[in-house]
Amino acid sequence: MQWRQQATEAAVQRAVELQDTGRHLLLSGDPVAAGELLAAPSTSQLNSVAVCLLDVSAGEQTVRLRARGDDPAVSVDHQAFADWMRHHARDPTHMQHVLSGTGWQEMRWERWTTMCSDDPRWSMEVVDTSNLSVADVAARVVAWARRALAGDAPTFKSGWWSNQPTP
Repeated sequence: MQWRQQATEAAVQRAVELQDTGRHLLLSGDPVAAGELLAAPSTSQLNSVAVCLLDVSAGEQTVRLRARGDDPAVSVDHQAFADWMRHHARDPTHMQHVLSGTGWQEMRWERWTTMCSDDPRWSMEVVDTSNLSVADVAARVVAWARRALAGDAPTFKSGWWSNQPTP
């Protein structure tokens, strides 16, 4: 876990460098949970962070994993992780120990681990890809990225963790 958290920090540091030149970084690939990204030490230097979870139903996930040749015995692990990511995207209190229980001591978990489940600051995009083609998923991600850049998508703005929610 520590290596992944340090790799996330390296990506955030690159995002800070790009931000200083007026550019942006889209971090994609192997899932990095929102809480892990937001707890990376250098995240506090970013003007904003937008998060988009590409989700998939358990049945479709199994079909896709089989199609790529994954061992069917690990499907339950993939499904459990996807379920956890889905809950984490909606609720910062859901099984926090999965991220913060062990790992790199430099992580700033307190930025989100004290939040309530209905805190309005905890907001991100979730795209259910279950019935979408690759082209449709790409179009939705591009549309989300454009909305995020324009300020029209859920965003964690600079200092979000110190702002109290408004009723």
